[in-house]
Amino acid sequence: MSSVNEEELLEKVAELRKKISDLIDERRSLISELRKLRQKKNERLEKLRAVRQQVVTLRQELTALINEAKEIRKKRNELIEVIRQMREELEEAKKAQQILGKVNVSALEKRIKELEWKIQTNSLTLDEEKRLIAKIVELEKKLNEAKKYIKLNEKKIENKAELLAKRVELNALRARMQELIKEISEKRKMYESLKQERQKLYNEVGELKKQIEEIKGKIDQLTSQIGELKKQRDELVSTIKRAQEEESKRKAKEIIEQKRKKIEEKLKIGEKLTYDELRILYGGDELSNGDSSEDSSNLH
Repeated sequence: MSSVNEEELLEKVAELRKKISDLIDERRSLISELRKLRQKKNERLEKLRAVRQQVVTLRQELTALINEAKEIRKKRNELIEVIRQMREELEEAKKAQQILGKVNVSALEKRIKELEWKIQTNSLTLDEEKRLIAKIVELEKKLNEAKKYIKLNEKKIENKAELLAKRVELNALRARMQELIKEISEKRKMYESLKQERQKLYNEVGELKKQIEEIKGKIDQLTSQIGELKKQRDELVSTIKRAQEEESKRKAKEIIEQKRKKIEEKLKIGEKLTYDELRILYGGDELSNGDSSEDSSNLH
């Protein structure tokens, strides 16, 4: 191998080492970025888990408020119906009070007894008896209505107090209903906001996973390129070493050949030869690295 070819190979080795170094730096940078992305993904996942839990908790709170609102609405409707009935009773009591002012219960009872006594004691025709019985029925009906109105009138004061209590209860239910409507509205806004945040975090995690996979792919590609370049570098280094070894052998051979020619010249003119010179002359391909001993003294 010429020195020019060896220099070219060495330059290629240097280029390969530079490429390998650059690719290793690039891979190291990508690995660092990969760590950061994984950390960011883990942070987003942790936050996503927290938001999901908040969504579950808020949904439970919202459900409880809605159920309470349904229960209050039911109680309110029932209470409105009770109040309506109490008002009707008070109205009837009012009418009864007006009627009682015109009806004399004692007189009615006395008149009924008189008619009954008359039927029992007098000799009456059938028509007269029927007329008296019909009159008694009519009076008893009036008496029963009068007694009913008396009871209604007696309950009037009590009903007024109860009606007032029911109205207070109804107002309390309406106030609580307004509070619930406001709370439910606020909770729903929070719920929708959390759902949007949850979706946003979910999208971010998906995007980070995609970036991580892309970077992992690039790292794998760089690792493959680095391995291929190292293989090329090692092959070139092996080629240079083999060439250097062959060149070293070739130079050693040239030196031995030159020595052999000199030895042959000495032999021709009759000079004494050393043991090492004899070895070179008669087939020794290597130069002696040791000092000549007495056995290597000058010989013809």
